Amino acid sequence: MHLRTLTNNTPVADIAHTWRLSWCADYADWSNWVHDVFDNKEGANRLRRGCLDDTCIEIEELEFDRVTKEAGAEQDSVKRKKLYKQAEKTLTKVEVGYAPIYCNTRVVLVKPRLNLSFHEPGGQHIDTWTIDWKAKMRATGIRWSRWEGGQEAPMIVVCWEG
Repeated sequence: MHLRTLTNNTPVADIAHTWRLSWCADYADWSNWVHDVFDNKEGANRLRRGCLDDTCIEIEELEFDRVTKEAGAEQDSVKRKKLYKQAEKTLTKVEVGYAPIYCNTRVVLVKPRLNLSFHEPGGQHIDTWTIDWKAKMRATGIRWSRWEGGQEAPMIVVCWEG
């Protein structure tokens, strides 16, 4: 029953006043976390922002929506981030559309020889991960030898007692 009240055609009076909603990014960009979730026309609009009628079919564009559209078109990453930050402040302090009171976390155990990089607004960019080969050699007994082209290649040292 509760999920049926979160559809976009449910009268505003019938929607629950509070609920837990989570989001997992489809792509690692602020637009996916801010615009796609909260924009009242292009997003899910679960908050029913800018409604001009009972079922929120007619919607007025608000300051938040204008700022996130501007941010999405901005090519300068520093300016984009500032615009999305401005939009978040508008949503939480001016419109008071939601209160972010719960945040999921994730704990990851990583071998010390793996150098990870995480980028805002979340997401693991495995294409930038590197292996600390010296640490791996110390931990696993791998040694290096020079091979064709002057590049270094790992060799596993195996010892048998016999």
